[in-house]
Amino acid sequence: MVKLGDVVRVEASRKQIPGDAFWLLNLDMVEQQTGKVIDYFYVGQDGLNGSIVQFDTDCVLYSKLRPNLNKVVVPTQDGFATSEMLPLRPCTNLLTREYLAAFLRSDSFVTWAVSKTAGAKMPRLGTKELLSKEIPLPGLAEQKKIAQQFAKVDELITFRKEQLAKLDELVKARFVEMFGCIIRSAVNVYLEELSDFVTVGIANSATHAYADNGIVMLRNQNIKENYLDDNDLVFITPEFAQKYGSKQLAENDILVIRTGYPGIACLVPPKYEGCQTFTTLIVRLKDSTWAHANYVCHYINSSFGKDYVNQSKVGVAQQNFGAKALAKMPIVVPAMELQEQFASFVEQTNKTKLTIQASFDKLEVMKKALMQEYFG
Repeated sequence: MVKLGDVVRVEASRKQIPGDAFWLLNLDMVEQQTGKVIDYFYVGQDGLNGSIVQFDTDCVLYSKLRPNLNKVVVPTQDGFATSEMLPLRPCTNLLTREYLAAFLRSDSFVTWAVSKTAGAKMPRLGTKELLSKEIPLPGLAEQKKIAQQFAKVDELITFRKEQLAKLDELVKARFVEMFGCIIRSAVNVYLEELSDFVTVGIANSATHAYADNGIVMLRNQNIKENYLDDNDLVFITPEFAQKYGSKQLAENDILVIRTGYPGIACLVPPKYEGCQTFTTLIVRLKDSTWAHANYVCHYINSSFGKDYVNQSKVGVAQQNFGAKALAKMPIVVPAMELQEQFASFVEQTNKTKLTIQASFDKLEVMKKALMQEYFG
């Protein structure tokens, strides 16, 4: 074990970058956990102003701002970045860039970095603190081997993510293929004609009823487009939940976010029947006898539903899509036979997604095991 400061320098690049367009990297262009650059933004010489730092391909860029976001970049070309990103220059005879990046992305390092941050609104890890952190330092050949293991796992994880995203796009394309012409030409009804609407009103004061286990309470962050994300779940006591028995959820109820990401909808899967939603910021739609829940949910999330949401939401800093506006969303109801065909297609696609997700989860476990083995 050695201190980072013994094998790493924080040093901006002084290379001359040819041309008249320069890569300018901002934090919002970096994907969390992976360090993947989501978008490349280029500026002229006059765009290189403000608080920026130059880097090159001998550096690893580490974001000292909000280290919990885990943004570490191994750049493949020279450029400039916000000064919140530290250009870390490893001693090449002792430390490889790829191994350094793997260490900085490890769970143990991120946990440590978060514990050392200062500042409430904009928490940062101090440079001195960073350089005082110890890093395991095997030989260069072993470092390369370790980095290659992480790179292979990351490559497979990325592939699985892409597969899941393509299946989501396939379902959206199928929806438009089956219903696009019908929706554009048929007569609309309102959503309120299809469903009983319930604005679930367990307010923020329910935090006093949180428990380590008990009844699941779904929140805005659990509702994603056409699926329910069961990461970051909270629980309430059974005694508190009993007071709100009328607000229990049933399979295929549709949950729609009112604020934050207004209009995003998902179905309640069977395993969450009987749990609770959170605040009045979520609207529940009950299943209908003449419109399939899968069709209604995908309609709300389709371009047709999004257009209506965008026209109907109010507010500037905190946009809101109210329950009354949702009730008045116009929707076309195709023949039930078509809706059931679509629901069957979604069901088969979801089975494929479950298989891929299982593989994805195994890869994540493998990656964490590697982190634990090499970095503690």
